Amino acid sequence: DENTYENKIVRLKVRNDVYLKGQKLLAKDDIVEARVGFMIPNGMNGIPAMIYLTDFDYEYYFFKADSLYFLNEDIIGKYYRTVDYTGGEHVMIDYYYTYFDANTGIVYDYNNVFSDKEKVSDMIIKRLNKMDEDENIEISLLDSNDIAPQFELKPDTMVFVFNIGEVASYTSGAIDVPFAFEEIKEYMNNSTPIYKYFNKK
Repeated sequence: DENTYENKIVRLKVRNDVYLKGQKLLAKDDIVEARVGFMIPNGMNGIPAMIYLTDFDYEYYFFKADSLYFLNEDIIGKYYRTVDYTGGEHVMIDYYYTYFDANTGIVYDYNNVFSDKEKVSDMIIKRLNKMDEDENIEISLLDSNDIAPQFELKPDTMVFVFNIGEVASYTSGAIDVPFAFEEIKEYMNNSTPIYKYFNKK
């Protein structure tokens, strides 16, 4: 309503009990405070009209708990996203993925997961250019030396993730470039838990 504005402190009533891993964090009808981070009065570029609330009493706890998980007994994954309000009705959402060796703590990334990074870079560039043609995404790269992307692990698929502005215009948002394991396995370091995660047979 007209009395809602950015940075306003609001008090909200919890609709239902909230649990995390069996622990009750909030009870029904509890009152929690939050701050209006920013408002988008009209939707644009696929983002609906919304009010983004931040600074919840429990927000940090939920963030930490939800972002760290065991992918399997050998790999710990960490995921989080950042939301930045850049003025007007513009919101930038960036995504971040990290994978650790559960036994040694080694961080696995593009540089040590692949034995032939140049070949994989060329494959990524080729697919990005194909997306440019087929989906009318304005790719602003590309040279294989510019490629060192993060990735998300899904069953049988590795998704290379480029945040806003890394390889395309702001309006294109984050860009996902998926590859089936079978497409890239010969270029991977087969001694890492990442390779073994896919090569289950």
